[in-house]
Amino acid sequence: MFIYCDNVNDMKTCARCKLPQPRDNFTNCTSRKDGKNPYCKTCTRKASKAYTAKNPEKAKARGAAWYAANKERHAERGHKWFLDHPGKASEYCKRWRDTHPGENNRLSREWYAANREQALLSDKQSRERNLEKFLIRERESYAKRADRRKETGKEWRTKNKDRVAFHASKRRSALAQRTPEWLTDDDFEAMAAFFNEARRMTEALGVLHHVDHIIPLKGKTVSGLNVPWNLQVLSATENLKKSNRHAA
Repeated sequence: MFIYCDNVNDMKTCARCKLPQPRDNFTNCTSRKDGKNPYCKTCTRKASKAYTAKNPEKAKARGAAWYAANKERHAERGHKWFLDHPGKASEYCKRWRDTHPGENNRLSREWYAANREQALLSDKQSRERNLEKFLIRERESYAKRADRRKETGKEWRTKNKDRVAFHASKRRSALAQRTPEWLTDDDFEAMAAFFNEARRMTEALGVLHHVDHIIPLKGKTVSGLNVPWNLQVLSATENLKKSNRHAA
């Protein structure tokens, strides 16, 4: 076997297979004078597999001890490998799910229960960064499951009539509290015009539009009124980006 290398000084002979190889074929070892292990990576892997086969319990304990002392390092290396090998990573994950049915869902539920706040924050940040893609995916998902959603919603409303009535009453009450009594018929017609315009723009542009309160009725820092000069027509994307905040 012959291994070509441009620079002879970059070569090193393996102490096991006796083959001269590029120094990159040897792992680092700070305790050695030249900074490299005496055995090449191929021989090291063979020796490690042979040791594991002969001493499975010791190998398992040694691996567990290393993992406990290097969790962050292990996670970083694993993450980097997944990014560098997307095809293999996807294949390995699928194989694991196939050989461990239901295990992935169990682990996901356990992780979510232990890291709920972190998961919710991460999901929110992801939606805000990719709002267009999120809305497209949601619309596609809704279209595929429209019939099932209607059935499920109808079943839920039938079983929870008291909660439906409570939320509807709460919404009407909040809207009534923020709607001044001194509004005129012309004001209400002006407010209705915003909803007509939102519907018209949705149909004309093929993009969902909302009627938004410029200053939210129940804002986190300030609350506005349900009046025509506090209304505006926004695309669904812009409205969701604004959320329940006052865009100064």
